[in-house]
Amino acid sequence: MVKGRRRDLLIVGVLFSAAFRLRAMRFEVPMYGDEWLYWSWTKMILASEFVPKADFFGYVPPTLSYVAAAVTLLFDGSLHTIRLISVVFGSLSVPLVYFLGKEMYDWRVGLLSGVFLCFSAYHCLYSRIFMLDVSMLFFVIAFLYYFWLSQRPDNPKRMRHACVAGAMMGLAFDIKYLAIFLLPAALAYKLWVNRFNPRALLERDMLLMLAVAFLIFLPLLFCLLYTGVGLHGFEFYAVEKYEKERTVQRPLEFPLADLLYRGWWRGWVVVFAWGMNALPPPLPSAFAISLTLLAFLSLAHHFILTVKGDEKSSFLILQVLTLSLVVIVCGNFPHYLLSLLPPFYIMFSQVILECRGLKPVIIPLAVVVLSLSMAIAVTSYHWDTGDYRPWLEDALRVVKMDMMRKGNEDHVVMGGAPMAEIYEYEMSEVGLNATVVHMLKQPGEYSRKLVSLNLEMIETLKPDYLIMDWDYYHYWFEDLREVFEDYKVLSLPTEAFPYPYYCYIFFRKEENEEALEEMSRGVEGDWVSKGVFMRSVPAAMEVGRPYVILVPVKNVDNATEFVAGLRVDKFRMFVENSSVTFFMNKGSARTLRFKVVPIVRYEGKLPVTFDLYAKLDDRYTKVASCTDYVHVVR
Repeated sequence: MVKGRRRDLLIVGVLFSAAFRLRAMRFEVPMYGDEWLYWSWTKMILASEFVPKADFFGYVPPTLSYVAAAVTLLFDGSLHTIRLISVVFGSLSVPLVYFLGKEMYDWRVGLLSGVFLCFSAYHCLYSRIFMLDVSMLFFVIAFLYYFWLSQRPDNPKRMRHACVAGAMMGLAFDIKYLAIFLLPAALAYKLWVNRFNPRALLERDMLLMLAVAFLIFLPLLFCLLYTGVGLHGFEFYAVEKYEKERTVQRPLEFPLADLLYRGWWRGWVVVFAWGMNALPPPLPSAFAISLTLLAFLSLAHHFILTVKGDEKSSFLILQVLTLSLVVIVCGNFPHYLLSLLPPFYIMFSQVILECRGLKPVIIPLAVVVLSLSMAIAVTSYHWDTGDYRPWLEDALRVVKMDMMRKGNEDHVVMGGAPMAEIYEYEMSEVGLNATVVHMLKQPGEYSRKLVSLNLEMIETLKPDYLIMDWDYYHYWFEDLREVFEDYKVLSLPTEAFPYPYYCYIFFRKEENEEALEEMSRGVEGDWVSKGVFMRSVPAAMEVGRPYVILVPVKNVDNATEFVAGLRVDKFRMFVENSSVTFFMNKGSARTLRFKVVPIVRYEGKLPVTFDLYAKLDDRYTKVASCTDYVHVVR
């Protein structure tokens, strides 16, 4: 017993250390669109002082954003810091898979399963970004471990383990609704091993597990009802997002041949063989073929055992089937399949170590798969830029080089699609001085499109550069030739910078006459009380604490509509409702309130700028602007 515990401690320590080292090595992965969303929710939570609001409960549970808000208060709220949450959950998942494999088979199967997950390049990638999937996967594995223990008749603590399994299911569901697949998987397993006797679902261990899972879900349910969101998140991901025109489809709608091809090559292979193209030929082909054969043999072996009534194999096969069915109905993104890693790796390990009749075939396949997986994972910090616009940083460097070549290093206007915030974050990383405007806009209420092209913005602001990936160009712009009458594809002055793949870079043929500045024409008048504004901007702030900035404004012209905005470095500070539109009569006044939350420690001059635009002569004109500085953020 003592020897076994020492072995477990040694294995857990080695696996966790190796996993943490691999996952913490590279944080230069470009920011994902969903990362910006969850990061924005973190700032909103801080601004609301942790009070639930519909703004961040409408689509997916903001549980992880609440964790990030707590981390911000303890440390800081930079993207690099909150990405450590995923690093920790991803690293802890590896020894947890060891314990699951050990309980189901033996310590050798558990160890090999942990090694497979440790060197999974796709798991490493998603452990380096602030997404929900790796954190959810940790609680999924924890649920599988404790649920398996609760189903062992010889386990004296099975009721206690059933309660813990319920808590893990509830926490997984609180992080991401995709974890709903655990419920039918557990029910199907209970029915299968009890020969479809419905009374098995009413046994004490199942009732305890479901009751605890509901209790853990109850706070989230209360928040959904309190904010008025209700079950909109479920409806959106199951129905609503597929009712509007977009470039992705529900997998269930694919033809069968297309579904099998996409599910295998663009789904399963992406997750299990991520990074194989970083290998020199013919190793990528060898890796994909070996992995496919290993998966086929493992699935066939365990499917046969499931039909024969083997509980261990049926436990693993049912996890695969239920998750696959949920993904087919609700989404076709590869990272939805991350929860397939634990059951497949345990099946791989059991077949490799215990199937003597298959060893002449299995062992060479396992050697190829494991050795190449290690090579890919260990070198991933050199090449892995993720699968969400990995070309963007290179494209911005090309634009910066073109600006230097033209002697225009002051400021440019750039059009991006989608999510201008992603462009702004990468520009801060490469040191590019530009204003990004979003080329897409929200459509009308009854439109079948999720977004539409903002032609008015392009025509009015005349961006110096337009950057978009191939898919967005062919979907939005290909039939709008008039948009590109004033633009040409950027050709590079040197071969030192290869043209980035998967994107187009257009530049304006004539120099932009600073379209943003044309909106300002120095209207005289005392529109803003600058003294009150400057007194309300603190010289020193604390990370995570909300502050209110007051700006009294007065209309000294005719009655008209106004747009007011507070500008800050959005990667160091957050402004709740940073832009407001309102109407004022001549001579009327009002005081605007902006809630600001610093998220990163800073020393220096951090500008806080207020801009006021008035609609004069049927166009918005900047009538007032004032700036003050925060010098210390503790």
